[in-house]
Amino acid sequence: MSTHSKQFAGWATDLRSETFQKARLKLTAFYILMLAIILCVFSFTLYFALAKNLRGDLDGEFGDERSQLRVISQTTQHLQTTIIITDAGVLALASILSFILAGKTLRPIEEALLAQKQFSADASHEFRTPLSIMKSDIEVAQNNQQLSLEEAKAVVSSNLEEVNHMSTMVDQLLKLSRQEDNLENLSKTSVNLIALVKSTVDKMQKLAQNKNINLTFAHEDYGKLLGNLGALKEMALNLLQNAIDYTPQGGSVAVTIKDSEKHLELSIKDTGIGIEPKDLPNIFKRFYKADNARTLRSNSSGLGLSIVYSIVQNHQGRINIESKVGKGTTVRVLFPKLL
Repeated sequence: MSTHSKQFAGWATDLRSETFQKARLKLTAFYILMLAIILCVFSFTLYFALAKNLRGDLDGEFGDERSQLRVISQTTQHLQTTIIITDAGVLALASILSFILAGKTLRPIEEALLAQKQFSADASHEFRTPLSIMKSDIEVAQNNQQLSLEEAKAVVSSNLEEVNHMSTMVDQLLKLSRQEDNLENLSKTSVNLIALVKSTVDKMQKLAQNKNINLTFAHEDYGKLLGNLGALKEMALNLLQNAIDYTPQGGSVAVTIKDSEKHLELSIKDTGIGIEPKDLPNIFKRFYKADNARTLRSNSSGLGLSIVYSIVQNHQGRINIESKVGKGTTVRVLFPKLL
């Protein structure tokens, strides 16, 4: 690793303990120092070379040696002043550009570290709740000297429920991590999106019927894309699960696949509780749960849509959500069509 790379890596690590501005100023100073050294070497070389040539050119031009020295002195002083002013201007401009460049260079690193910090805080918060419930149940049971068998079973049942909840979160985090790690390495084949979605809809019919929800599926003739079958099944399952879970009894969920010239559009439209406008920009963030969603589905991990977003990105697709509170939500996913 080069000296510059090592230095840069050190400053990247410093972002964990120093402010972004301090790291930015350090990188800016490094850029300016490198430029100053280059300018100094160039300026001194230019100065002495021109001074030497000037002396050679003036040799014999003037009979008076004192006149020759005066001309040489004036010319070299003028050259020196010009070089100093030019170097100062270049350094001033370079300082501004270096500060801007350092900010752009470090910004992705800062964002990644902030995202990592936020993720750690969110994950800790999500795991703290079930652990607190389990601890409370166990402490109450431990202090109860006359704990009955039914009460003990209730404690075990409650703890098992929380363990399953945490297990689900861990599984989803692993899926999300694999999706992000395999951004360019997912094994992809020709996938019939129509058959895949139809199979998922068929599986979810029982859940929809239990809530008296009318789940329908309509499609056009063509529906092939280049994708990973397992990941796309995960995406379809998550989207349908959300649509059914957040739709009250007696509502409807309509799934359609449309074929355009270059794209396939998967649309899932429900008549559910809807999403507040303030929540829409954050809906794909890890662990994010809207207030109304927390009330209706308290056991949700808040990772489902993050997984969906990652899968869509891995397939060079686009996803868009439109929603009105109390009227429903429409999710549209656009994939490049396999021509």
